[in-house]
Amino acid sequence: MSNDFNKLLLQTLEQINIRLDRIDDRFDRIDNRFDRMDAKIETKADKSDVDALREEVRSHGQRLDRIETGIKTLQWTMTAGLALMGIILAFIRAC
Repeated sequence: MSNDFNKLLLQTLEQINIRLDRIDDRFDRIDNRFDRMDAKIETKADKSDVDALREEVRSHGQRLDRIETGIKTLQWTMTAGLALMGIILAFIRAC
C-alpha cells in the first residue's frame, strides 16, 4: 500500500513540475511582451522628442527670420537717413 502511495505521490509531483514548467514558459512569454512594449514606448518617446526638437528648430527659424527682417529694416533706414543727410548737405552748400 505504501508503494502505491509513493507512486501516486511521484506522479502528482511530476504533474506539478510539468505545470510549473508551463507556467514558467507563460511568464517568459509575458515578460517578452512587456519588453517589446517597453521598447515601443521608448520608441514613441523618441518620436515625441523628435517632434519637440522639430518644433524648437521651427521656433528658432522663425526667430532668425524676424532678426533678418530687423537687420534689413535697419539697413534700409540707415541708407535712407544717409541719403537724406546728403540731400540736406547738398541743399545747404547750394545756398
